[in-house]
Amino acid sequence: MPTRPLLTEVTAALYGAWRLARLDASGMRRFDLSEAGFWRSFAAVGVAAPAYLALILLNHHQDPAPADVFSTLAFQGLVYVVQWAVFPLVMIPVSQALGLKRNYVPFIIAFNWAAVVQIAAFLPIALLMFAGLLPGTVAGLVTMIAFGAILYFQWFVARVALAANPIAAAAVVALDVALALIVQGFAARLG
Repeated sequence: MPTRPLLTEVTAALYGAWRLARLDASGMRRFDLSEAGFWRSFAAVGVAAPAYLALILLNHHQDPAPADVFSTLAFQGLVYVVQWAVFPLVMIPVSQALGLKRNYVPFIIAFNWAAVVQIAAFLPIALLMFAGLLPGTVAGLVTMIAFGAILYFQWFVARVALAANPIAAAAVVALDVALALIVQGFAARLG
């Protein structure tokens, strides 16, 4: 596939991720599945950053003993970049062990762009909670439902992009969650 301008590729990829979020496997056709497309899919880090930044600021505001805003943003920004890097690296041997190495590149491309949709999905919930429009119990329930939907979305992406069986796809999602918890736990100890 010839190289597309970055804005065109971002638009197509976000539409592909949106299609996948609607459980439409044809969303995969919107991605540039080449090696160059693999590296450009990490532009999703920057695309998702504003929503992630907003989530950090909303959490910071609700912290009973907040640190300096700049320190929080710098530290959480580092954690954000580490989280984006760890999973693709760990998936190299995992995809080999699962016999899915041939689909590693398409999966990471889809995974990266799908992360933009996931982060964007949590932002309205956080804003509603911040505005006090979701009382405690309702907020917890809505967050849990959203988290469950995100896990299902990730499972669907793993099934489609990796061409994995349901159990292997579930294992990939569990690995992603475990790595996120490890990185966040390590960050909490440092921070």
